[in-house]
Amino acid sequence: MPLRPPDPPAPPRRRFSVAEIAGAVSALAAVVGVVIALFSFLAGGRTPTAAPPSVVASSDSSEPSTAPPNRTTPPAKSPTASTTPSLPAPGSAVPLASLTPISEEDETLNVGPQTVNLENHPVTMYSECSYTTWQLNRKYASFTVRYGVTDDFPGDFPGEFSIQVDGTEKATAEKGVGVSAGTFTVDVSNAFRMTLRSQPCRNPAVGQLVWIDPVLTVK
Repeated sequence: MPLRPPDPPAPPRRRFSVAEIAGAVSALAAVVGVVIALFSFLAGGRTPTAAPPSVVASSDSSEPSTAPPNRTTPPAKSPTASTTPSLPAPGSAVPLASLTPISEEDETLNVGPQTVNLENHPVTMYSECSYTTWQLNRKYASFTVRYGVTDDFPGDFPGEFSIQVDGTEKATAEKGVGVSAGTFTVDVSNAFRMTLRSQPCRNPAVGQLVWIDPVLTVK
């Protein structure tokens, strides 16, 4: 039996250097990374991102506010009412007692009821004596008034009554005690001022000189 030739000697094993091993590991890691990225893309997965932090304004911030100032529209001004009283309709009666005199000399005229010759008069202007002026401003057509003395007036002399328009005497008369009241009607259509005068002034005074129902008529 022929003899089998001996096996050839095994070739020597190759030894890998450290650099080669490191290069192989890096290549393998790159391949694994690509595979993972591809898998993530195919699966639709996304890496969650953190929400941006919310910013809370500080109430004690020293920074000036950039918001526009709150502007308030001022309320509309209502028309100012006229201080000049309007006159009643033409022909209307205006009691003289409702007007304020511009001057009063001697005694001030009082307003109230008085009795003349046993007749009671609820609306009168009276005094112990007076010299009183009103400004009419040519707004009236006529002036009507009755006149007399109260029942306690002395009997030894009469009372004197007169009406002046802009310094000119337009009416005058005398009345004693126990006599019915007289009447004056004066045209004041062009009167700027009108004055009522009653006298004499006595000391001590007894009784009253009375203007009864004094009324102006509007133009």
